[in-house]
Amino acid sequence: MVMDLVDAVFRRKSTRNYTDDVVDVGKVDSLLSGTHSLLGVDVAVLVVDGSDLHDEMDGVVGDYGKVVAPRYFVLVSEEGDWGAVASGYFGEKLVLELTKHGVASCWVGEFGDRDNISDFLGCGDRVIHALIAYGAPEGGSVYREAGAASRKDISELIIDGDSYLSRWREVLDVVKYAPSSINSQPWRFVLKEKQIDLYIKVGGLKKKILGLVGDIQRLNLIDSGIALKHLEVGMDNPKIVRLDLERDLEKFRYIASVVEKN
Repeated sequence: MVMDLVDAVFRRKSTRNYTDDVVDVGKVDSLLSGTHSLLGVDVAVLVVDGSDLHDEMDGVVGDYGKVVAPRYFVLVSEEGDWGAVASGYFGEKLVLELTKHGVASCWVGEFGDRDNISDFLGCGDRVIHALIAYGAPEGGSVYREAGAASRKDISELIIDGDSYLSRWREVLDVVKYAPSSINSQPWRFVLKEKQIDLYIKVGGLKKKILGLVGDIQRLNLIDSGIALKHLEVGMDNPKIVRLDLERDLEKFRYIASVVEKN
């Protein structure tokens, strides 16, 4: 029996080693055609054979070696912050669907010269924001034991609105297990009666981490899109909106809000 999306959130683990077998992802074909939008920003998905891409990818980024897989989803959107957010959101939709159907995956946010690879794949005026490696895991399972991942306590993720924690706890549990670059979990939340406002931390990482991983702010924006998808999965009847732009806080940048519709 195919698991639902909430089960996929709690059971998924990132897989960095794959067999050479190309797996059938026909069950997610409907997600691959055309373009997909978040808040007016379009994202397209390319399916690329690993043999066509490996030579174009940088080998090692810090402790995160090149993830070699038989195939990759390539997330392509407009240049800039909102292309990164939208790519994170739609890419996580793909990742959770893969997990539901027993296909292993791994987010790859750092993969070499983005401009060179965009040119190599003929992306035109759009850019590649991230790759998703996928396939059959080399040893082990696609899934982890439920709740086995190391994550911050929910109380550490709330900026304001603690009085609404009991109302939103189950939703925040779903977001808590969202993947993020170097497990940084940069998202933070303001809780309200009918909505959750999503923020990301600005700065605060050690210089050596920045040197190892690259453009951490860009990666945080991708992570914020992933978190938006998890908020949507966890909430009943959700709608993602971007409210007035004067919501940035000291050390936190406003991304968007997820509203529970009546």
